[in-house]
Amino acid sequence: MNLMLSDEHRQAIEDTLVDRKVDREQVEQVFLQLERIYEGYQALERDRELNPPPNKARLQQERERISVSELITQRENLCRQLNDFRHSGHDEIEQELCRLIHEVESELSNLEAVRRRICSHIENLDAAIRRFQRNNNPHRENMYIGLLRIWTDIIEGKPTFNRPPNGGPPYGPLIDFFRACLTPILGDKTRGAHGIADIIDRVRDPEGHAKRKKRKTT
Repeated sequence: MNLMLSDEHRQAIEDTLVDRKVDREQVEQVFLQLERIYEGYQALERDRELNPPPNKARLQQERERISVSELITQRENLCRQLNDFRHSGHDEIEQELCRLIHEVESELSNLEAVRRRICSHIENLDAAIRRFQRNNNPHRENMYIGLLRIWTDIIEGKPTFNRPPNGGPPYGPLIDFFRACLTPILGDKTRGAHGIADIIDRVRDPEGHAKRKKRKTT
């Protein structure tokens, strides 16, 4: 069921825009875009829940189970028999051997196609695991990008926030806006000021954020 903004959530979001020079039409555009973003996020998450990726271990076992070595040996034996019977006058035997060879080659072709599909599934699964590992969620990332675009394109705000010189949580209208917009969809999973500041940093400058993060870990 798609999320519709409650009056309480709408008011919380509007409260973050009090000091912004936005009119009623802009505010309604904000709500419209938010509900579209929520709808897209929920649809992707529902699809992920209803269509979980296949078990990687099972796929690998299936790939190993599909062996073509026995069929290759069988084809080679049939080809040798065919050569032995050629020009011997046993036309019926030759035709039967040719038919069997054709069947084996067809089965080999089918098995190779199945193996390729399984290998492709495994590669896709590996990619999905990498995308969602370590609490990463590309669906949420798209939602964060959408929120920042609302702030810059509709509200016409700067993608910045403040950090206290003596430490403490980051603050500013953008952080308040993100928190108010994320709470209806994420609830108690909505991150605090430090987490939201990290999200904003990552969304507005992915390469710079990755470099800064790498420097911190080395």
